Amino acid sequence: MRNCVVFLLCLVTVKTEVYACDDEELSRHLYNATLQENCYQNATSCQSTCTSGHVLENGSQTTIHVCNGTSWIPNTVTCLPARTPVMTTNFTIVYVTEDQPAGNCLYSFNVRMWESISSFRNAIRSTCGELETGSISIENLELSPLAFQVNVVFHVKFSGEGTETSRDICMDMIEIISNGNQNYLKPFSVISCGASHIAVTKKQTTRSAVFEYNCTEMFGSQPLASSGGVRCVHCFPGNYLNSTRCKPCIQGTYQAVLGQLTCDVCPTGKHVTGDRTKCLDSVCVSTFLSQKTQNIDLTCTSENQMCMSTCLGGYIQDDGGLSTVYNCSGEGWFPPLKSCISYTIPCGLDQLSSAIPNSKYTCAAHNQTCTVECSSGYVTGEGEVSVEYRCEGDVLTPNRKLCLEYDIPFTTSALYTTYSTVDQVALSCLQDFREITERNKDLFQKTITDYCGDLGINAGGVKIENITSVSLAFQITNTILITFYEESVDVREVCLDYITLIFLNVPSLLMPYFRLNCTSGLSDVTKVSASHGSPSYSCNNRSYLVNRSSQVYCVPCAPGMYMVSSQCVPCPEGHYQPLPGQLTCEPCTENRTVVESGTNCTEIVDDENDFNLRKSQVGPTGLTETEIIVIAAVSVCVVFFLVVIATVYYCKKSKAKRRTSHADVPGDAKSGDGVSVKSDEYLRGSHEELIPGKSGSTNDPKWTYRDEKIIEKSTFASTNEAKALDVLNTIIDINIDNEECITAQPPVCENVREGKWRPLHVRHKNESNVAVVINKAKETEPDKAPCRTLSDYDNFQIYVPEPEPSDPD
Repeated sequence: MRNCVVFLLCLVTVKTEVYACDDEELSRHLYNATLQENCYQNATSCQSTCTSGHVLENGSQTTIHVCNGTSWIPNTVTCLPARTPVMTTNFTIVYVTEDQPAGNCLYSFNVRMWESISSFRNAIRSTCGELETGSISIENLELSPLAFQVNVVFHVKFSGEGTETSRDICMDMIEIISNGNQNYLKPFSVISCGASHIAVTKKQTTRSAVFEYNCTEMFGSQPLASSGGVRCVHCFPGNYLNSTRCKPCIQGTYQAVLGQLTCDVCPTGKHVTGDRTKCLDSVCVSTFLSQKTQNIDLTCTSENQMCMSTCLGGYIQDDGGLSTVYNCSGEGWFPPLKSCISYTIPCGLDQLSSAIPNSKYTCAAHNQTCTVECSSGYVTGEGEVSVEYRCEGDVLTPNRKLCLEYDIPFTTSALYTTYSTVDQVALSCLQDFREITERNKDLFQKTITDYCGDLGINAGGVKIENITSVSLAFQITNTILITFYEESVDVREVCLDYITLIFLNVPSLLMPYFRLNCTSGLSDVTKVSASHGSPSYSCNNRSYLVNRSSQVYCVPCAPGMYMVSSQCVPCPEGHYQPLPGQLTCEPCTENRTVVESGTNCTEIVDDENDFNLRKSQVGPTGLTETEIIVIAAVSVCVVFFLVVIATVYYCKKSKAKRRTSHADVPGDAKSGDGVSVKSDEYLRGSHEELIPGKSGSTNDPKWTYRDEKIIEKSTFASTNEAKALDVLNTIIDINIDNEECITAQPPVCENVREGKWRPLHVRHKNESNVAVVINKAKETEPDKAPCRTLSDYDNFQIYVPEPEPSDPD
């Protein structure tokens, strides 16, 4: 029993220690803020909220306080007054001067535009009159000519009480209406240009997407973004007002009071606290130098407490630089110490320029990082407008992302309009309310189209899908589902914002209800409020929905993929798809293969099947039929070429021999009929006279020889003389004239030597003398037949001497 009591006491003690934070103590340290009702005694967490017209230093209005067991973190909150700033922006209208240079018309333009500035202001106020914009004025006009057009910049100022949202929607409407209406903000149709008048048209209107905020009416304050929009807020301690913006006190200075224009200097030997709100007695330089590593060099100057980091060879800072200067006059150095990383040869930039069409790229120092930006109208498959690639080794990461052309999705939004049934319970009037709503469904759609028509939304771009009505107490709320098919998503949102903002200010807007027949009697109807929900998006069957950075796209499947149930999947094995946004993949036919991640189908160049096919065609020689045919054809060509070369060579050599065959005969030696004995003509004639039967001569049929033996025995006195005749016959038979070639090679004999030449006289049929000079060969052995050699042809000559004078006797 005693143990149980001790245990319970311990629990109570522990609980008391854990939940020892007092909400009343926290309340005493809240300035211009209050605690929520759920923050009670001994709570573990509380939430405080700035009172109306006040914000925190970061622009928010709420703070979460957590109890650590003994105190609240944070234990104090200060909210400062916030006011709506003066907002200025501009929009530009381009006026075209037809066929006249704009410079000639500038003076007339300037006069007419300033004369019309009041009508411009009234037109803008009429456009935005239903919105909470505050006062609107046109502060200035800037005119500049360019070729055949005049650019006019309208500087617009919003002041007084108003919301930033209303002012932003106002500028959207001015841009959209001006682009759709030629007469809007164009008070003239013709204008004077020198001596002539020309027609003026409006080409384009473009609004600035930026507002400038002016807080000069609130001393020491700056524009600060908060949950309720931009507000003018005093500069917090540790900051000072630099022109129109609060900036932190520079190193070595501090500021303890809010809303100041300067900071105070902290004396030498002291340091400024991290929040720059106090000046205290410094250990910075030694700590900074202790951060030195093998790839970074650190140096400091103690006089002014300035330090520098420098990357060593082969290293660069992560931002691409090589060195950074730091201020070490406070508790720590500023900016934070930058690390040094190694770098290698950059990756090839062709991986970006050629592999990712519809894009451009820029690279940082040393090409360690490159950013690819898709062209207008294109995003990656993840909806990215730009992708940063890092060079790792020789490869850029992440993997290549293509830029794909996107479509604007369909949007379906819910417009909520709430009405009051005044003194009748809404449920009793719900039936009649629904019937009136159903009858006026088309009127609702037309009303929305009419009010948003100036924004470019037409009847074909809007459809009311459904209207449901529900009751609660004395109120009935319509939920109108609207689908937009045209214009950009931003224009659609502006349309709904505009409807909700003017719902209460325009009595007839979406108000077909005057009196309702309720079950308990008649009831008047009044408007209560209007709002709209976030849109839902949808795409066609060839693209999928991508939502990135508050932008929504319908992106097609990339090449190599196809759409299945609103999802992109890779092409199955053996299929490919070279185009984006397809529903199927193409089969890759036989003897072809899929390459490039399923985006292409090419022929198989050298694979195992092709190798086996060629191997099966090889014959017993180890060669295929094609290879054998090619080798045979090449061999025939080579042999033919060699034969031609040998023939040409032999012909040239024979001709050279004939030119020198009569070198030993006097140049003026002639036969009896006047023919030179050195000519081939004489040689043929001699042959015909000696052997008419063999040469085919029929001049003297009586002159014949039965065979070569008779010639030897009857005409020549010795074997050498017979040999000479044989040599003569051979030479003539192998055609040694200038146009013919030797076609036979004489037999080669051994032991043949050169002899002496002597003349041989033969009786000619016309009794003229023919002399044959032969080469006297060596006496042959009895058992060996005489033979000729090539030297026999090289060394003989044939000539016919002049006829001897006849004997007078």
